[in-house]
Amino acid sequence: MNPGLSSSTAAPAGAPSVSWRPVMDAEELWIGDMESVQVGDFTIVLTNVDGEIHAFEDRCPHLGTPLSEGDLDGCTLICSTHLWEFHAKTGAGINPGNSRLVTFDTRIDDGQIYVAIPENRGRQLGSEGKGGQTVATHD
Repeated sequence: MNPGLSSSTAAPAGAPSVSWRPVMDAEELWIGDMESVQVGDFTIVLTNVDGEIHAFEDRCPHLGTPLSEGDLDGCTLICSTHLWEFHAKTGAGINPGNSRLVTFDTRIDDGQIYVAIPENRGRQLGSEGKGGQTVATHD
């Protein structure tokens, strides 16, 4: 594992059950890079910001453009279509501020990046919420 490489894991109490899926070698995602990966039915963009791995649904909530076709500039993930901006660690909208990306927890184990995929097939990722926010819903 790259020195200083960490992951985001913050499963709240009562969170839906997830399946941890390996997606790629941690050494292949350099600091400042992003990579699109397919995990079952999900297309996910991974970012490495300051040695921390973060995962988001690979679609802009505006028009569905793959975020992996955009840019990662420091802590800012920029959509290539209309330059919407998101915080690359949290998924919070920067421009516009009322938008949000769907996030996935990550962890690194034995040199592999793992992403937590919801097991509840009743969820809908990328559905539009009020104010243009992307929300994940669970049955």
